[in-house]
This record gives sequence, C-alpha cells and structure tokens, in this order.
Amino acid sequence: YGISMLGNSLNLTLLKAAGSPELRADNRVHHFTYALTAWEGAFEASPAVAEGYALNVAPLCVPGGSHSRSFMTVSDPAVVVDTVKLAEDGSGDLIIRLYEAKGGDRQVKLTLPAAHGQVSSCLMNEQ
Repeated sequence: YGISMLGNSLNLTLLKAAGSPELRADNRVHHFTYALTAWEGAFEASPAVAEGYALNVAPLCVPGGSHSRSFMTVSDPAVVVDTVKLAEDGSGDLIIRLYEAKGGDRQVKLTLPAAHGQVSSCLMNEQ
C-alpha cells in the first residue's frame, strides 16, 4: 500500500492482492477514505499528522459537565497521544501511549491533573 509519483502522475495503491497465501483474501467490497493536501516546506513543520487524525479518527465525546482545561496536554505537537486505556491486568491503572510522529528525537512534557498520582513507564505489553 502506498503512494508514488512519476512525472505528472500520482499513483495511489488501495489494495495489495498478491493471491498468496490466500487466493481470495481481498475479494470483497472495500470502502476507502483518503485526502490529498499540499504543503511547502519540511515535513517536520507540516500539519500532515494532525490532518490525518482529523480525517480518520472521530472525536470521542464523554458525557459530563463542562471543564475549564484539557484532561492532558502534550508540550510538542509532533508527539501524538495515540491511546488512553485501562491496563489489561484489571488494576485500574491508566495506560497512555504516545509516539513521536515526525521522525525525530524529542523530550516532551505530558501534563495530567495532580489527582492521578504516580506516573511510571511501561513496555507495550504493560510490564
């Protein structure tokens, strides 16, 4: 899957149907959402990642009263909060997964309300 450009042609591959190991693997109706946007300058300064999330991830609305601040903030827009979930071990711990989306090394400040107590790092398997 991908995108390529040759001369004045832009090619977008939507399906890869190699036929192996399963001959009919992609043999069904598919629905796609995609968008093209232009940006002049370095990718690191582009809004591409934020625009991609805006296109592909619906906002999550949580019932409740109004609040004067965000639940969490991240100091660098190149760092994306990808997942907020409860730990798989049933402890009630909150797992927050972040990643750096622009291909660099960054130090970032994640700000949470003080009521959340201790913060520690874990691996993807939550150990």
